[in-house]
Amino acid sequence: MSSKLVLLLFLLLLPLVAIRAADFSIDLQPYLQEPDFDIDLEPDELEVIPGEKAEFDVIVTTTGGFTGTLKFDVLSVPPNCFYEIKPAAGKLQLKIYTTENTPPGTYEVKLKASAEGRSKVASATLIVSGGGGGGGPDFRVKLRPSTVSIDPGQTANFTIVLIPTGGFAETVHYSVSDLPPYSYQQMEVRSGTDIILKVVTTPNTPPGTYEIMVTARGGGKVKKATAKIIVVGGGGVTTTTTETRTRARGNLSVSVLPKTLKVRPGGTGILTVRVYKEGEFDSPVTVMIRGLPDGATASIDINNTVPNFVAQAKISVGQNVQPVSYMLTVTISGGGRSEQRTITLLVEGQPTSAPATTSQPLTSTPAQADFSIELVPSSIFLQKGGSGSVAVTVRGNGLAQPVVLRVTGPPTLSFAFSPDSTVELGETASLIVKAGNEPGTYTVVVEGRSGSLVRSATLTITVEAGESKCIIATVTYGEDSGIVEKLRSFRDATVMATYSGSRFLSVFNAFYYSWSPEVAEWLRHNWAARSAVKIAITPLIAILGAASTLSSFLPSSELTVVSIGLISSFLIGLIYVGLPLSLLRKLEPRQLAIAELAAIISSMGMLVSWLLRWDLLMQISSSSAVLSFMALGAMMGPVVRKLLT
Repeated sequence: MSSKLVLLLFLLLLPLVAIRAADFSIDLQPYLQEPDFDIDLEPDELEVIPGEKAEFDVIVTTTGGFTGTLKFDVLSVPPNCFYEIKPAAGKLQLKIYTTENTPPGTYEVKLKASAEGRSKVASATLIVSGGGGGGGPDFRVKLRPSTVSIDPGQTANFTIVLIPTGGFAETVHYSVSDLPPYSYQQMEVRSGTDIILKVVTTPNTPPGTYEIMVTARGGGKVKKATAKIIVVGGGGVTTTTTETRTRARGNLSVSVLPKTLKVRPGGTGILTVRVYKEGEFDSPVTVMIRGLPDGATASIDINNTVPNFVAQAKISVGQNVQPVSYMLTVTISGGGRSEQRTITLLVEGQPTSAPATTSQPLTSTPAQADFSIELVPSSIFLQKGGSGSVAVTVRGNGLAQPVVLRVTGPPTLSFAFSPDSTVELGETASLIVKAGNEPGTYTVVVEGRSGSLVRSATLTITVEAGESKCIIATVTYGEDSGIVEKLRSFRDATVMATYSGSRFLSVFNAFYYSWSPEVAEWLRHNWAARSAVKIAITPLIAILGAASTLSSFLPSSELTVVSIGLISSFLIGLIYVGLPLSLLRKLEPRQLAIAELAAIISSMGMLVSWLLRWDLLMQISSSSAVLSFMALGAMMGPVVRKLLT
């Protein structure tokens, strides 16, 4: 009975998801105006040091019911830097990555948006300060963010960023001055060049604007950086909390992974804190970690920010921390809301022999950043004029800038990255390759650049001679079919751009392309068989087409692709096996229980392999999950038939 209820809920939820995706409201007022749009860049001025990243929010406003698709072109940026336009935290951002070779100066950044014969240009000022990187060993220091607004009794979080140049590798000591009244400061070391500065105010801290100063001393040099703390409100903690609750009308959705973080003494580990808003939540939230043992510190790259965001909390364990388990509490609070998650910090192994530094909480030294590029698969076979995709994953640590990918290959091949060519550590992009008409075996170099670091990996592409042996769907529906092109784009741009999807496709492609070209070639010359196959695969094409459409309404993520893939597998098993067999047999509870158990085990295997980035386990578990959900759909045929009748 429980299985029937689960299936009934499943069938009832599908229309709700479709209705939610298609939800809209009609407002006649915009249509009284001529359709138009405008763009702006915020803030209108930013200042960075060579090697830093500048982020401008792209603000798009529309009038008159404008529904065109905007195309963006960057017209002007400083020299010796690169840029990207990319969605971030629910908004569109223009990110400009300067390098140490970007000359200091004041530059005008221009962004052009075009659609339906119209074009608009937005501009902002970018100030590159400092003197580049050619004057011998030196360093710069900066506080991020430059301004923090808090209520009395709250904590202002800053990151002290150390930017070494010219091979600077000395230890740097920090001190803080000009704190607000009735407040104190705390420092937490990050693994690398950055330090977290916390300015803790009290209910007695009077409202006002305060400029704090951080002084950095090292290698015989002294550098200073300032930031502003705006203390608002005036009635103490109780009044502030009431005002905050009034501002935040939604809720918070929080997850912290992994549940158990394993770190050796002297090492570091990463917690991923995902904070999403539900409803119209518009207040900044802070992330705090409590329960750390003496000698361990935590630093969070994104904090005091309005959701949605995904923060990386780096846990650094000192050399002398005892190898036992510690229970940590991660608290996410703001806007009158507070969420807590508990995780286990497992310090394992024996402490290393490196001596502990007593002044560690107030010092930092430059970290050795590095990364590597992983291709899955490392070789592909294409037909003349055909296309394929490869998953490109960036692994490493300590990078201050994202990795920009590019491909070097013969002119007979064309390449494109999806969703874009700029990726962060741990992210996967899909490299889409289209073959020309020249057969042969080609070696392609996929290169990644982050600042001055350049790493590469090689990809072998074999373009087969002879007539094109199309895959079954292509030869059935036609070379220029929009349906097939949509499914191919969904595979290459959406599924292949995720970790689990790319590993599953590496197994599926090895199986499918081992026999499909011969079958497709036979179908190409047999009209009757081709017509029969077209009828047979129409439900499959419809399911995959619906999956592609649904994915466009949902956020692009690992969970989205996995969920849609497993639902599609269930429906394929139900339609092709479950419903036909329901005419001949009844539901077998024992077989259904086996299929349910297999689905649960394989799904857990996917979760574990995603957390551990274990490719072989992901290939096995993702393939098993697809098969088990298809079997589950096949077992559910009699239940669906009974519900329908």
